[in-house]
Amino acid sequence: MPITSYHDSPGLSFHALKDFALSPRYYHDKHIAGIVPRRTCSAYRIGSLVHMAILEPERFSVEVVEVPQTYLTGQGKISTAKEARSWIDSLEGQEYVTPEEREQIARMAESVHDDDRRAELLRNGSAEVEWHGTHREQPVKGCADLISDGRVFDLKTISSLKEAVSHIKSYHYLHQLAWYAD
Repeated sequence: MPITSYHDSPGLSFHALKDFALSPRYYHDKHIAGIVPRRTCSAYRIGSLVHMAILEPERFSVEVVEVPQTYLTGQGKISTAKEARSWIDSLEGQEYVTPEEREQIARMAESVHDDDRRAELLRNGSAEVEWHGTHREQPVKGCADLISDGRVFDLKTISSLKEAVSHIKSYHYLHQLAWYAD
């Protein structure tokens, strides 16, 4: 199931619960009324592509294309010219990356796959494992990044290890793992 189908499928997810804890009104506007868009930014986009490159490399090779040089600026960024925008619009479900982004994603994926223990967990595990169930008659759902060796793994991208502890706390990652394990 593509991740967009997962997001649209019925059931309360951990992220929806976090939104409800922030504000019931925010939860309603985002998950029921659909008037609050999903947050997007370059870091989320790159993080999602790193996830795909590590956990679903075959999918990455099909769904991600590199921007041709003719549509790049001298600084290596995608041009705002009409031709570049037309090319992006023609991708039909594919993601695009600049050569610099592809190199960054490749380095991150290689750092995971080059470690023997991590590579073994990936080889022997199941990636992007969805589950649907009920809790007190309420539909619930989750999507674990990797289940391997009887454990749940959640892949996170951060710019430095110094951020790890603050991210674990601020994004409630331990609660998220408990959601998957319960």
